[in-house]
This record gives sequence, structure tokens and C-alpha cells, in this order.
Amino acid sequence: MAERSLLSMALDIHIETNALRETFGAYAGLEKLMQRSGIEDDPELPMSRAQLHGLLQLMNGGVARQIELMEDTVCTLVRALRSEPPAGIPAP
Repeated sequence: MAERSLLSMALDIHIETNALRETFGAYAGLEKLMQRSGIEDDPELPMSRAQLHGLLQLMNGGVARQIELMEDTVCTLVRALRSEPPAGIPAP
């Protein structure tokens, strides 16, 4: 198996982060649905709409912060790898 470069892996992480952001968008949409007023609670749900909305809001806030931290880290890594000379070649 060929060894992948660190830059290649960092770029793959960046792509996967974008996919995670799309999934997060779906959860954020679900949160907005639960936030709508004028809709009665379903007696078969073990929690009220307000409780479910609060839970989704908390989860989505945490996921959003983690995505931002991951993107910042990957961008920093990619910039560092692009400015680093290839292995075995001394820096000027």
C-alpha cells in the first residue's frame, strides 16, 4: 500500500469536514422544526417538543463548535504543510 502524504490526508479531512457540516445542517433543520410554535406535543413521545428542541439546540451548538475547531486546525495544518520543503531538502 502506498503511503499517503500528510497534505493529502489533511485535504481529505477538510473534505470530510464539509460532509459533516451538511449533516449538521440537517440536524439544525430538525431543531427549527421542533422550535415551531402552535404545534401540540405528541403524547407518544417521552419528552415535550420544548425539551426535544432544547436538547437539539445544545447538541447542535456543541457540534458546530467542534466543526469550527476542526476546520481551523486543518487549515493551519494545510498552510504549514504547503510551506514546508519536501523531505530530504533543506529549507533555504
